[in-house]
Amino acid sequence: MLSYCYMLIWQTLLGLGIMGLGYAMVRYSRNVVDILGVVDWAERTFTSGGSIFFYKLLGIAVIILGIIVTTNLYDLIMGGLVSAVF
Repeated sequence: MLSYCYMLIWQTLLGLGIMGLGYAMVRYSRNVVDILGVVDWAERTFTSGGSIFFYKLLGIAVIILGIIVTTNLYDLIMGGLVSAVF
């Protein structure tokens, strides 16, 4: 019982940390571009400011991943994806 509580706490903190990282990527996307560099594919595809837009989209995806980890939905989602393939 106690180990299950620790697992829930760890899972919640990990998910919140992932969501915080995603929020930082969205909020400070210009700084992320300065640190990680320009994505040439995004600049060609999304025209002006493409790298900033790419990092914002990536940050939103990271936030969604954090929500999935926090709510323990990754087993359900991966099971649904695998069953759809096979």
